[in-house]
Amino acid sequence: MELWEQACELHLERKFDEAEKIYVQLLEQNHDNAGLMATLGSLYVQTGKVGLGIHFLEAALKAGLRQTDVFTNLGIGYKNAGQIKKARTFFDESIKDEPSPQALTNYSGLLIESGQNGKCIELCEQALKEDPTLPIAHWNLALSLLSEGVWDRGWEEHEWGLKTKGIREDRAVLKAPVWDGTKDKTVLVYGEQGLGDEIMFTSMLPDLLKTSTVVYRKGGLLAVTKSLARAVAESRTSSVVEPG
Repeated sequence: MELWEQACELHLERKFDEAEKIYVQLLEQNHDNAGLMATLGSLYVQTGKVGLGIHFLEAALKAGLRQTDVFTNLGIGYKNAGQIKKARTFFDESIKDEPSPQALTNYSGLLIESGQNGKCIELCEQALKEDPTLPIAHWNLALSLLSEGVWDRGWEEHEWGLKTKGIREDRAVLKAPVWDGTKDKTVLVYGEQGLGDEIMFTSMLPDLLKTSTVVYRKGGLLAVTKSLARAVAESRTSSVVEPG
């Protein structure tokens, strides 16, 4: 099916509007095609049109398509809609009968939000046994380990956030090795997560300044988000800050 292949390729390339048009066109020609319903539903969930996504995914279920991806995407859809109980029901279905690493990881995301760290760790470790290079599984594992106070392994897993698009951003502002915590070094400090994380880690600057030199960059000590720049600039830990 030439149009189908074209739509799938566009979907993978994140050209969602173009892919959607073709999926809809194909579904108009094949009203009872459960696979098309499920694929269109997953696209809608992926693009934030959660209600439409749930509608088409549930239609696919009613049409007899009981696949892991359908249950997983319904779980994600209901989680994003704030209906946690329904999300859990579909995630439970998604990990029955030889679950995929991705299905296990998606479920672990819900468990983090509900504070079930033990179960999250279990699912992430199960996923990583099958796919040791799955970044989001390492990231979810890191969050749960840190929440449980398992610091060494938690921070080690936390580094996988740099390999996970949309979570941490390595700005590559300087060609230099990553600081390993050794004292009496010159250290470049910059923000690479959200504002909340930057605020939290900025509170640790006084400890860093006791043992290391913080690098100056274009007149500033730190590269942070604009909204935090003034607060850091006025703190006792720095003078002028260059917004990142």
